[in-house]
Amino acid sequence: MLSSMTLDSMWNFLAHAGYLTFEMKDPTKPEVGYLSIPNQEIRLYWQRQIKQMVDSTISPEYQHRLITALREFDISYLKTFFDEFILLASYRNFSRERDYHLFYFSAFAILFTCYPDDDRVLTSDRESGKGHYDIMIQFRDIKRLVVFEFKWSPFKNELAKYAAISFKQIEDRKYVSDYKGYSALRIGVAFNGKDVSDFVWSME
Repeated sequence: MLSSMTLDSMWNFLAHAGYLTFEMKDPTKPEVGYLSIPNQEIRLYWQRQIKQMVDSTISPEYQHRLITALREFDISYLKTFFDEFILLASYRNFSRERDYHLFYFSAFAILFTCYPDDDRVLTSDRESGKGHYDIMIQFRDIKRLVVFEFKWSPFKNELAKYAAISFKQIEDRKYVSDYKGYSALRIGVAFNGKDVSDFVWSME
């Protein structure tokens, strides 16, 4: 996946995303310091997920196609990406909602670091409307938003139920209300192990 990413840009992304903390050795030399893992939760996530994604490779064609699918609200391709990308990880790495949130946020963040664009903004767990959304991707040049909300389902046969709950949360908490003049794709999705629900979505 990271075939086009330099080592320096990878460390820069991980620090800005909160997966590493930069600590100065000397206050008089702010450019000199070292990177560390900030807490136990992130340390565990490093061990289980980040290295796995860094070591994986996805073709540039696939990466460009994913960015295009996000920009063009291509539901079918986005669903294919969710189904395929989760296969890169171990089943044991997913036991709660936040595991999926971090997994896909990291994928988008690394992808967008590989292909920077000032008009594209990726955010996570930000306050908007009446709550905090999981992931939002903003395309400022074409005034489009993609909002994802994730749920973990305790049972495989209840994936559809929890996907509907996640979509309803986007609607009820009005996550896109702060973005006047934007077209928005809202996607609710649920997971059980490495099984991914059908998307519950709307576009307007």
